Amino acid sequence: HAPASGRPSPRIRPHPQARYNVAMAHASIPLGHLAGDQDHDYFVSEANIQAAGVQYCALGHWHKCAEYFPGNPFRAWYCGSPETLQFEDGENSGYALEVILDSDRTEVVPRRVGRYEWREIAMEVVPEAGLAGIEGELDRLAGPDRIVRVALRGALPATTVLDPDALGERLVGRFAHLILETVGLRTRWEDFDPETVFPAGTVGAAFVTLAQERLSQAAEGDRVFWEEVLRRGT
Repeated sequence: HAPASGRPSPRIRPHPQARYNVAMAHASIPLGHLAGDQDHDYFVSEANIQAAGVQYCALGHWHKCAEYFPGNPFRAWYCGSPETLQFEDGENSGYALEVILDSDRTEVVPRRVGRYEWREIAMEVVPEAGLAGIEGELDRLAGPDRIVRVALRGALPATTVLDPDALGERLVGRFAHLILETVGLRTRWEDFDPETVFPAGTVGAAFVTLAQERLSQAAEGDRVFWEEVLRRGT
């Protein structure tokens, strides 16, 4: 880069005796939503690569495997990270690129090298199936190379005691990594009898009585909060 401007050096030109010219750039591509980021990143434009007179430009910096500026005499690709690095919608990573230069043809073939598969799952619980049903569904998602985040949703009977840490420990050897999220669960309080959980006159019974009163008086937007108070407290 030219030190004063932060732009690619204008001295980059094709070698006159070379059959093929290949460039490498660690930079970003100027897209509309990145236009205001010029102070924090180096950018390489379509015109920059065109001026370099190369058949292929190997781009590094972004994690996604993708081609940019198609339809030109040159090809410009990010190979992306060789392993996916995080949960991200539409992230296409875990590849190396095989580049074939043959006469006037430049062919780019993505080759899968990443081992790990990242998956995000929203799972509706079946109340009648209980904890065994949840564990069975999670087991079907298992794999030694899978990094999985499961958001559990739905209603559980009030007498069901779900310990996500204990459940995760039972499943730990079946995944590369497992994350369980329970904020989407609610308790089915309509079939809850506090006397079967806490004897009358105990602190637990008093807690349930007070919390149920608050729940019955809560505005619609606050009911989920008080249901969660009851679920955690019991």
